[in-house]
Amino acid sequence: MSLIDTPKNGYDKLSGNPPWILNSGALNHMTGELNLMKNAKKIQLVLIDLPNGAVTEATQQRFVVLGRGVQLDKVLYVPNLHCNLVSIAKVAKDCELLFDFFLMIFVLYRTATSRTLIGVGEQRDRVYYFKGAIVR
Repeated sequence: MSLIDTPKNGYDKLSGNPPWILNSGALNHMTGELNLMKNAKKIQLVLIDLPNGAVTEATQQRFVVLGRGVQLDKVLYVPNLHCNLVSIAKVAKDCELLFDFFLMIFVLYRTATSRTLIGVGEQRDRVYYFKGAIVR
């Protein structure tokens, strides 16, 4: 299955349309859904290498709100992308990530002594999908 040639309605929905996939290989957060982005701004074209060897382009960038407490900054808009990718590497800069067999949990450090849970991902078929933000 290719990220750029599979119809959007072919994805099993868990959260979002299409769902947000928590991706350890993505260097940037990316979406093919311009309507999810807040005040998208055109950028100089960025080439995106896809796992299948294809190359596509990002044309805009801005932030996306996934839910209460979870905002992704510098999300790239990739017009032909038929999924939404959360870069685990970028999230890990701001959050502690806890994994178990079925869940990935985002924990945001507020102070040295307290942590606040901000989101949960669920594993299905060896892929983690963003399940939702935690209401505080």
